[in-house]
Amino acid sequence: MVYEDIDKRMLNRDETPTFDDIIRYCGDSGGIWVELNKYLTVEYRAEGAIHFPYGTEGWGVRYSRKNKRIIDVFAENGTFLLRCRINNNDMDAVYRLLNEQAKEAWDNRLPCRNGEESWMYYRVSNIENLRDVKVILHAKFPQNAKKYA
Repeated sequence: MVYEDIDKRMLNRDETPTFDDIIRYCGDSGGIWVELNKYLTVEYRAEGAIHFPYGTEGWGVRYSRKNKRIIDVFAENGTFLLRCRINNNDMDAVYRLLNEQAKEAWDNRLPCRNGEESWMYYRVSNIENLRDVKVILHAKFPQNAKKYA
């Protein structure tokens, strides 16, 4: 999934988009990203920074708190792609709660070198996907989200 639909991503490095530009690029899914943005800001006290990390991922927003990455979200035409590094055991604990699309994304994860964590890429295009993102975030940070340090 990481390299699927690269042509749908915002790949023009010459012009830094605004958050509103990114949301418009996502089409109908932009409203879902706005909701995710609010959730991350309120529940995790996250700060978003627009960035272009690699040539294939394109423009997106890195959400972090005190320089600790929470999640990266990348704009795609009509949707957006989430990238999350998470402990395998934490995901296994909530796997049964996820819809089939999220399960497939986890099944196709990219293992980290430490063997304990993996990178998950998950395309979000509807409210059901957003519910899964919240489940995944709570698995990643099971303590009270607002107290995340």
